[in-house]
This record gives sequence, structure tokens and C-alpha cells, in this order.
Amino acid sequence: SSAADGSPVNDGTGISEDILQLTPQNLGFKASTTPSKNPDTYVPSGTFVRAVMIGGADASAGNTSQNNPTPTLFRIIDPGTLPNHHKSHLKDCVATAAAIGDISSERGQMRLERLSCVGPTGQIIDLPVLGTVFGPEGKNGVRGIPLWREGALLKRAFIAGSLSGLSSGIAQQYTSTALNPYGAVTTVNNSDIFKYGAAQGVSNAMDKLAEYNIRRADQYHPVIQLSAGTIVDIVFLEGFYLDGQKHDEKADTVASPFAMTTSVTTPNTLPPPPPQTLPLTSQQIELLKSQTTQSANS
Repeated sequence: SSAADGSPVNDGTGISEDILQLTPQNLGFKASTTPSKNPDTYVPSGTFVRAVMIGGADASAGNTSQNNPTPTLFRIIDPGTLPNHHKSHLKDCVATAAAIGDISSERGQMRLERLSCVGPTGQIIDLPVLGTVFGPEGKNGVRGIPLWREGALLKRAFIAGSLSGLSSGIAQQYTSTALNPYGAVTTVNNSDIFKYGAAQGVSNAMDKLAEYNIRRADQYHPVIQLSAGTIVDIVFLEGFYLDGQKHDEKADTVASPFAMTTSVTTPNTLPPPPPQTLPLTSQQIELLKSQTTQSANS
């Protein structure tokens, strides 16, 4: 039976309809979200990794060396340590850096330029980075061997200059100086013309040779020899996303290039499911009727 408005009425016999309508409550389910900056997608500033120098260099320590730095190559040999002892995914990546020499500290100062990796799915990552390199002793830069190659040229210039002055002095003894109303006049003795010419020629030649060696020495500058195989620590001075893109920090998730599957952004709130009806079998109806009758009698 039913009431005037069509709603079922309990007449004491139990269930009057064989349909139950189940309406779930809106519990406001929240999807589990991952922040866009996490150890799988972002490398923050201050992250450091252990690396090996696989490309040595002769870093110039001249005054103009900063305009033409020497490229170097590193291979990262550990995942990388983030703040609070978290780990990254930088193992086996390679990094390039620009090196210049500092003759006062006998070290090669390096500035990171690019980082390249290949993810497990074959995705290639090649992005610019900002970082520096610390040597095995924990100091900025890598200690090397200073080389001064202009010493031999300066020695040749000194010898040539000395011979030039000596030849010029020898040539003067074959001349005589006379005073006249117009001033001092230097003349070469007729018997010593060939001797004077030979001495003066040697003097001029040695003078030119000394100037040549000085110009060659100016082209040389000290270098810091950096050997391959040195174990260093690379420190990133500026954070970056591993996919090389710029993202909005308010985004829910960012795909990690080192994940086997790509993450998908999901909405924050799931809508409640629609109401569903559940049909009952004849056995279930009889069982519910008996339970309702027992409850009414009790």
C-alpha cells in the first residue's frame, strides 16, 4: 500500500516494495595531489652531486681569459643530495662547464653551463643550469698545475739584448769624435770601416731578435693544467625543473621525465556519484520481511 503522496506505508507486514534506493553521502573526497616541486620533478638551489671530470683542460690565467673560457665535461656518479637528505635522479647525467684559471690560487674556476640526461622512457633532457664546482678538498674550484711557458722566450730576449749592447760598444771604439763650430762630429776611422760595420750589424740584429722574443712572450700567458679523472662536487646555485620547462607553482602535478609513466593532473574535488537503485531477489525480500516482523513484535 501507499499513502496519498505515493510514498510507501508500513502496514505492519514489513517491506511494501522490492526496490531499495541507496543515496551515498557527499563526503567531499579529495584526490591525492603531489606538489609541482618535489624530488621527482625539481632540483632546488643548494643541491650537490658527486661527479668525475672526464674532460681535462688547460685553463687560461691571462687577463683576457674570461672572454674565452675553456670547456670541460663532467659525468655525475650519484643521484644527488637535496635538502633534508632527499635524493634526486641525476646519476649518469653529464654536465658541461666553462673553466678559467686563477694564477694566484693555482686553481681552475668553473661555472656550470648545461646539463643533459636521458630518462628511462628515452626522453632526452638538455637544459641550461647555473652552478659551480668544488674540488676534492672542499674549496671552490679545482687545484691544478700552473705552467709558465714564456720563461724560455724571456731568456732569449735577455741574451739577445745583452749581445746587442756589447756589439754596439765594440762598434764605438772604431769611431772618433771631433769638435767643430757646429758641434761634435763622429767619424769612422778609414782602416776600421769593416770592423765597425760588422759590430754595428750584430748589434742591430740582436736588438731585433730581443724585440721579437719580447713580442712572442707577450702572446704567452700562464695556464692551470687540470687533469681528467678528478672527483669533484657540483653545486647547483639556482633551482630548475628536470623537464627543462617553466611551470606554475600552483599546478597540481608536473610530469617527471624519470618516471616510467606520465602523471596526469586530476581535479581537487571528486563529484558525488549519482543515486543508484538496488533490486532485491525474492529470498532477500522474505528475509527482510521476517526481520522487520520480528523487530515490530519485539
